[in-house]
Amino acid sequence: MVGNLRLPPRGAARAHRVAAGCVLAACVASTACASGPDTAPPVATPSVTVPSGQAPAGRTVDIAYRFAVGPSAPPFAEDYTVFVHALDEDGDQLWTGDHEPPTPTSQWKPGSVIEYTQAMTVPRRAPEGRVTIAVGIHSPRSRDRLPLSGDDMGRRAYRVGSLDVIEKAGTLTIFLGGWNGIEAPDGEQGIEWRWTKGEGAVWMRRSTGPAVLVVALDQPATVFETPQQVTIRNGDAVLDTFALPRGRLERRRIPVPPPTAPGDNLRLEITVAVDKTFVPARVAGSESSDTRELGVRVFDVHLEEDAP
Repeated sequence: MVGNLRLPPRGAARAHRVAAGCVLAACVASTACASGPDTAPPVATPSVTVPSGQAPAGRTVDIAYRFAVGPSAPPFAEDYTVFVHALDEDGDQLWTGDHEPPTPTSQWKPGSVIEYTQAMTVPRRAPEGRVTIAVGIHSPRSRDRLPLSGDDMGRRAYRVGSLDVIEKAGTLTIFLGGWNGIEAPDGEQGIEWRWTKGEGAVWMRRSTGPAVLVVALDQPATVFETPQQVTIRNGDAVLDTFALPRGRLERRRIPVPPPTAPGDNLRLEITVAVDKTFVPARVAGSESSDTRELGVRVFDVHLEEDAP
């Protein structure tokens, strides 16, 4: 069954982001955008770790987040969003990786440490070079931001690390049947994705040694009462199956064994299949005119050869 449809329009400026802003209390909100030093007590100290320190353009990487909640932090008034900005050397925003933390902020306690890993997609047209990562916490309702401890770059966005964008490299990937068209509503450097239908197939050249298949996907629409079940296959062989929670960008790393004998077919025929799809225009209460069959959004699918 489906619930209320909350799918962004096809041209909306949104990938796997959520709304911006945040507030904890009236005294905090009053200083969020004020000029001069920010004197509000910080509620947490953020930090991030990028495992390899770099990512090819067009690929999705896992980033480890850590928030050390202050021992005297007041209760969080709502479930806030973590905003993530990737900035060039001039401080201009290149893309975002906003998300809802797996443990909602309403459950964060004073003195606790919140750690988790969240995927982020680097746009295919992102320029090569060093990118600064800034994070913060904001309210999707009030659009105000919480005070944190760290290097405040302005407006409560805190510098926590960097990422080197490198030239995209890897095996050839060809999209076959079962896909909708490419969407990139964020513009020239925007994050791109394709919606599957019931099953979306891709062809790629197979490694002669051990490799890892990487698939990054999400489900942003609130149309299903239970999570979709996703199955990844190579031909008829099931490589992975999992439940996809709504609103979270999922990055799967799936081992792919090498060919078992000389002369084996050196290609993969990967299928991304879901147990249920929807048509936005047919969802009760929806004003959408979109008549496409939609399964899941796929941001990245590629093969990493000689992966550890």
